[in-house]
Amino acid sequence: MGVDGEWQLVTRRAKQPKAKAKKAANAGFTYRDDGRRQRHEDDAGARRDAICERVARVAAALRNDDLLQHAVTAIASHWQLHSARGSESDASEGAAHCGDGESEVHVVSYGLGSFCAASNAVYQLAFARALQEALAAKAAVRVMEIFDPVMNETDVEIAAHFGFRTIERNECGKRAAVARTVFFMPHCGRTLYENVLASNWSAATLPDVVIVGNSFEAYSDRLISASERRVNVLVGVLPFVSETLLRTSLPKVHDEFTQYEAAFNDLSVHVFPPARALEALQNEALAAHVAAIADSKPKDSGELIAAAPAPAPASPAATARSRG
Repeated sequence: MGVDGEWQLVTRRAKQPKAKAKKAANAGFTYRDDGRRQRHEDDAGARRDAICERVARVAAALRNDDLLQHAVTAIASHWQLHSARGSESDASEGAAHCGDGESEVHVVSYGLGSFCAASNAVYQLAFARALQEALAAKAAVRVMEIFDPVMNETDVEIAAHFGFRTIERNECGKRAAVARTVFFMPHCGRTLYENVLASNWSAATLPDVVIVGNSFEAYSDRLISASERRVNVLVGVLPFVSETLLRTSLPKVHDEFTQYEAAFNDLSVHVFPPARALEALQNEALAAHVAAIADSKPKDSGELIAAAPAPAPASPAATARSRG
């Protein structure tokens, strides 16, 4: 037994240099990994900067496009916002006198996706930024927020670069407006739009909500079943909502036309004029459907936020449409 113990002791001593060599190899591996990590961070930073530049470029182009101008006109007309000021100092003074909240505006963006993974998301963020800038010339835009469950750290940084704070939890659209709020929700699922409406189904908040998203009228056109139409809130609100269809002024031969169509097709501005909002609130059948949605518990996933497949583009002949 003593001989066996001596053999074991010698064996352990013989293994000691190997352990040191292994440690040295690991140290070398860690060093090389740090180098790759640094290069990865540099690449991610370069990609982030490139995306930010692209967003800024598209936002600048959108300022003169009918897509944005018609949206701003519809929103400003609904809320009777002030005319655009001629200088930044004038705009600052205008924002300062909006302290009573009458002309305060919030911009909340849902479902844009990952800017690192999808061109549509880049163009939609550019629209949100250009919309915020245009509204800031008419009112005090005090809140700019954004959320999509697929957003990663780089997406959050890109959004922050343009002034948007990323919402920390999935609200599933169940947010009650505390001020005049533009919900920018391109290509979102029906449930998300219904959640926004249900969360603001009151005389105090419904006129203060503007939804820039998929055309409610287009949803109605695609529903054939009478039973589905009866319970669909987006169909139910059509008699009470004023809808303005948004179309780009880019010619079809323009290099960017296809991308604009992909990112913004079927986009409309939806507002509830005060008188119509009261009529909607008094509709018992509609109120029952809305109440059921308001009482439902949101799912614990990104399902309600995830963008739905983009519907077919509307007719290019129509540049603006309003339900009178």
